[in-house]
Amino acid sequence: MVLVNTACDEKEEPTPTFKHIIELNELMGYWQHQSTEYYSDVVTNCDELNASTKIPENKKRYLLHELNIKSLPPNEITFYDAYCDLISVCYGTILNDLDFKLFDTENKISVGGEVYQIISYNKTDKELKLKILEPNFQAVGAVVIFKKR
Repeated sequence: MVLVNTACDEKEEPTPTFKHIIELNELMGYWQHQSTEYYSDVVTNCDELNASTKIPENKKRYLLHELNIKSLPPNEITFYDAYCDLISVCYGTILNDLDFKLFDTENKISVGGEVYQIISYNKTDKELKLKILEPNFQAVGAVVIFKKR
C-alpha cells in the first residue's frame, strides 16, 4: 500500500513584485533636457554640443533631446503603455507618437525601440537619469538627465 499526501499548504509564497524606480503615472508629461554625458564630455546646450570635438558628428542630432510622454487614447488596444514625442533640442526635429513602454520586471523604458536604463529618479526635484542602452538613432552609453516641467 502506498500513501500519497495531496494536502495543499494554505500558506503559499506570494509572487514577488518588481519595484520600479519610477512608476508609469510619474513618467507621464514633458521631460526637459538638463545634461548629457557622452565620450567623457558633459553638454548642457547646443553650443557645448557643437563645440565638442570628442562626440562624433553623426551622434549629435538627437543627443540633446526632450521627451513628451502622453497617455494612450481611451479604448486603444496596444502592447505599449503610452506614446512619446522625442524632440531634438538643437535641430528642432520632432519624432511624434513613438511607442513607449515601461518594462515590467526591469528599470528600463523603450521609446520607439530605443532602450534606456532608468538609473535614478529624484521625486523631490523631479529629475530623471537615464542611460541609452540600445540604439535606433541615439548614442549607446550616453547618460541623460531630464527634469519634468
